[in-house]
Amino acid sequence: MELRQYWGVIRRWYWLLALGLILAGGTSFAVNRSTTPIYAATATLMVNQSQSVANPVYTDVILNQQLVKTYSELIKSPPVLDEVNEQLGLGGGYQVSVSPIRDTQLFGVTVRSSNPDQAAAIANKIAEVFIAQTGQNQKGQIAAIRQDLRKQISSMQDQIDTASARIISLATENDGVPREVRAAEQARLQGMLSQYQVVFAQLSRSEQDLALAESRADEGVRLAIPSRPSRSPVEPRVMANTLLAAVIGLTLAAGLALLMEYLDDTVKTAEDVDHAVALPTFGIVGVAPFSQNGVAVGPHRKRGIGLGVLLRRGERSPNGKAGGTSIVAADPKSAFGEAYRMLRTNLQFATLNRPCKTLMVSSAGPAEGKSFTLANLAVVLAHTGQRVIVVDSDVRRPSLHRVFGVSAENGLTNLLIADDPRDLGSYLQPTEHVALRVLPSGRPLPPNPTELLGSPQMGRVVAALKEEADIVLFDSPPALSVADAAILSAHVDGVLLIVDAGRNRSQVVARAKEVLSGPGAPLLGVVLNRFKAPHDGYYYQYYYYNYGYKYSRRPE
Repeated sequence: MELRQYWGVIRRWYWLLALGLILAGGTSFAVNRSTTPIYAATATLMVNQSQSVANPVYTDVILNQQLVKTYSELIKSPPVLDEVNEQLGLGGGYQVSVSPIRDTQLFGVTVRSSNPDQAAAIANKIAEVFIAQTGQNQKGQIAAIRQDLRKQISSMQDQIDTASARIISLATENDGVPREVRAAEQARLQGMLSQYQVVFAQLSRSEQDLALAESRADEGVRLAIPSRPSRSPVEPRVMANTLLAAVIGLTLAAGLALLMEYLDDTVKTAEDVDHAVALPTFGIVGVAPFSQNGVAVGPHRKRGIGLGVLLRRGERSPNGKAGGTSIVAADPKSAFGEAYRMLRTNLQFATLNRPCKTLMVSSAGPAEGKSFTLANLAVVLAHTGQRVIVVDSDVRRPSLHRVFGVSAENGLTNLLIADDPRDLGSYLQPTEHVALRVLPSGRPLPPNPTELLGSPQMGRVVAALKEEADIVLFDSPPALSVADAAILSAHVDGVLLIVDAGRNRSQVVARAKEVLSGPGAPLLGVVLNRFKAPHDGYYYQYYYYNYGYKYSRRPE
């Protein structure tokens, strides 16, 4: 896809994009606005276990950071929360999360609740209970260790006393033991006493350190930053969620639009015509501002449009006949009228080397605007001074007599059963345009239209009409509905296929081409009818410039 094609998709599906954006964003806004707001309060704690020893070292800092992770799990444990609920008289209704602060000795305890004051009080109470429980646990552990150390110190003191008493007795007693032996025993006991004294000193220092640690057990974890009530809820984030939902809705709608464009194989543009049937597009005609479904339904007056250009139901034309529905907007400044003049020009270029005096206009299905297009084309051809005859050969559902405001009582069917089909004087009916005459369908409508249109008499009627006009235009039934169009194509020089833009799928248009490309006249090209052009007709200008340039350089 090119950029302008994406822009075209946006213009065609802007309502779906707007619906997705508004529906998703509005739903998210309503849901978030009706949701109970949640407030968060955070209390920050600090682990300072290194103060439990006299001379902290680097390993103590590492230990603190490891304790942060441990305490982060313990602070959420049931013993802590149960104590908090008991002290505050709560039964739950709040959420607790803990987040260690990287590369520090800090961690935060966050409480979420619908009451901001309650959230702050719970966060502070959790910190208080945890600090108290941690201090009690540490004191209990230290007390047990100190008790064991005291036993060791007492035992060591007994051994020191025993060794000292033995050394003194050896120095004072005279029990007949040789002096050398007594001296050796004294030396051995003196060495053991020295060792006992060293161990005793170490145990005493350890006991003193534990005593200091026990006194500072409550300082191992402390409240660094108490929590405060927050007046801004953290959930729901109304604007952020609404914008996110709107973007998601817009994205989904855009994806759906692109999918539908991908699956849509209807013929809407000249490029679609070229891909579907490989035929040139002679004209692109927009929706008439005064018409509905290709047929005018009410009065439409514009300055510069004369009578005979716009006829309304119930009005009288100069010849006294009742006017039909509007047929042509011939205002020189009208893009709608210009579209038919460009169709006329492109048709003349296409038949430059093969004159086309008889032209049949058909469509794949009904209600695609073929009769409306034929009438407009006939008027613009007549404006050039050419003698034009319009034949309503759709004898199943004739409509041209209403378009031009003529009687349908005496026409083609009557001429086909006449003795002399060359006597056209009483059958051709004039219009407001001097060079334009109409051969209506006639009455009554035949029970066998296909056989009648394929008869030799039809060939003689066509030959007589060619003698009376410079170009004869035939309005035929839809090509895929009945066989009339294929039969009638054998009597004309060329066929023009009308395609209602955006209505028929490519397969339908291709099937119509097969039907109209039989042994009869060649299918010259396509007219896109009821095309909705973006940017005020820019597509028309772009297309006609390139199309006219192509035929001016390489006429066919």
